[in-house]
Amino acid sequence: MTKHKTFRPSLLQFDKLLGAVLCLFAVVFPVFAHHGGALAQSVHKIAVLVNNDVISERDIDQRVRLLRLTGRPASRDAAIEELVDERLKMQEAERLGISVSQEELDAQLSALAQRIGAGSVSSLRSALGQRGLNLETLTNRYRADLAWRDVLRQQFNRNVRIREQDVLAAMEERGEETEGATTTEYTLQVLTVVVPPGASSADIARRQNDAERIQAAVTSCGRVRQVASAFRDVSVNDGVTRMASQLPEELNARLAEVRVGRAASPDRTEDGFSVIVVCNKREVSGAEAASQPVETELRAEEGQLLSRRLIRDLRSDALIEYR
Repeated sequence: MTKHKTFRPSLLQFDKLLGAVLCLFAVVFPVFAHHGGALAQSVHKIAVLVNNDVISERDIDQRVRLLRLTGRPASRDAAIEELVDERLKMQEAERLGISVSQEELDAQLSALAQRIGAGSVSSLRSALGQRGLNLETLTNRYRADLAWRDVLRQQFNRNVRIREQDVLAAMEERGEETEGATTTEYTLQVLTVVVPPGASSADIARRQNDAERIQAAVTSCGRVRQVASAFRDVSVNDGVTRMASQLPEELNARLAEVRVGRAASPDRTEDGFSVIVVCNKREVSGAEAASQPVETELRAEEGQLLSRRLIRDLRSDALIEYR
């Protein structure tokens, strides 16, 4: 198993890294020393009711800190409006029967800790605590954004259609040149090394080791299932086709370096560890290649419009009481 050197960022480095990564997420609830009943009453005082869901003065104070950390406008009003939107998102997700598993939250927090150099969730908790921020509330913020992602996905699939003529019209409007345009089409196999709910750190480490052994053992797509069968609780998804423009930039860069028949390094996911095997790479040119990034951009634009429209409608129907 690959060993990683522990990186302990300085306070300034940590703030910059956390600010860069947490632009979509928020942190609330400080660690308070005891200063008597007046302060306790103040921080717990109800500031806003959103369909009877409470936003406290403590929520607002900590959201202001988070906004300041991420370099966004950090006014009290901006914090309140963001918190109101968050409550509405969670209420809509609950109405639609959408929830976020603890396993997915744990995976997201673990990935965040790695990305900002904290190393572990425990170290992330400590680092946040030094700034008066509580990990449990960061978890709640993750839960809201992940739930809203699933709300948008459900509504997008139901209500939004990107037609071929829409893509062609956008290409013409933008003056996209089809001649000379190229991209890569990947045919992939995706193995998931399952980590069961509530797994210990030792069990997670063992499953990561299994994923790394699978990566090393795969030498062709024809051997994927044979390799997977030697390990317990490993699923295989065959025949996944993606254009380069449809993949996250970091993953696309990694797959570009992987030879056909070999696997990329494992990724931590909500279900465990994912090992992606490249079965084929096909260079696509002309209109087909040029249309892919345009279609991806159109989907992103429509997704943003859908999100704003849903929030607007939820606000219009909500009972919001500012105290």
